Amino acid sequence: MSDNGAAGHAPLRRAGDALRAHHRICAGPPRAVPVWLALDRIPDWLNRARRACSDPPGHATKAAEWLLDNEYQVRRAVRQVHEDMPRVFYRRLPALAAPECDGLPLVFLAAHGLLNTTNMQISDDAAVHFVDGYQSRDALSLAELWAFPAMLRLACLETIVLAFSSLVPGLGVPFARSAGMPKPQDLCDSTEAVSRAIMALSAISRIRWAEFFERTGRVESILRTDPAARHTAQDFGTRDSYGRAVEQIAEGCDAAETDVADHAIPWPGTTGAHRGSAMSVDGWWQPDACASRRNWVIARAAAMRCVDGFGPIRGPSTPGR
Repeated sequence: MSDNGAAGHAPLRRAGDALRAHHRICAGPPRAVPVWLALDRIPDWLNRARRACSDPPGHATKAAEWLLDNEYQVRRAVRQVHEDMPRVFYRRLPALAAPECDGLPLVFLAAHGLLNTTNMQISDDAAVHFVDGYQSRDALSLAELWAFPAMLRLACLETIVLAFSSLVPGLGVPFARSAGMPKPQDLCDSTEAVSRAIMALSAISRIRWAEFFERTGRVESILRTDPAARHTAQDFGTRDSYGRAVEQIAEGCDAAETDVADHAIPWPGTTGAHRGSAMSVDGWWQPDACASRRNWVIARAAAMRCVDGFGPIRGPSTPGR
């Protein structure tokens, strides 16, 4: 990247870092984001909004045009979040400790932060550099990175529904504004909020998310330091399966994902000495040696993807996702 390019992304990184400085994680599953709980009610709201758009108040004409022309974007986002954010997955996301955020998922506030920082004009690079800055203090988990696109869609849906409803008296809203979030009309004009959020939904659908995960994932960056370069030689699906193996091991032994990944990488020029050689095996599932820990990560990845060439899968089973 050129110096000018790096300088151009510096504000995004600083904004991400500044936001994370105020975010602390609390124990337990997160509270439900109101818009996520109300996903099934958004299609009915859209039907009412469409009827209201046939004869909108004068000040809502432009917003009505935006919504009528892009209703499919909203419905598609609802379907996508349904698919990407099942309850069992949602409950694994870390929650915020700040009282004003009411235990909402950390990554939901990060998604709102990106939208606010960019005035909802997001792109691949904007997402990568903001999230990189956000992770300058602590890495997001693999689950949080995978949840990020869905959280961006939720934030846009929340903005569209609340901003358009503020323009049409009597339309009603199917959910309350998320705790700690400003009203859309406090950030910009309600019509502009509707149009920007719709354009953001379109941009989200064009982002190359697989590339985003690999550019921002701290586990991925560690696995890519394999001196034999085997990890980078695999396709995305296989590399992702390695990451999921690391994720499962970290969950099973209450360790950081980055620590587990670090233990899977041997020192250059060695066959058994790993970066994590000094780590106690008390929290692990007692493989015989450091090399076995690395083999276990590979074996779990092979089991998930049915990858050839790793030999028989042996060792303890891991808990479910």
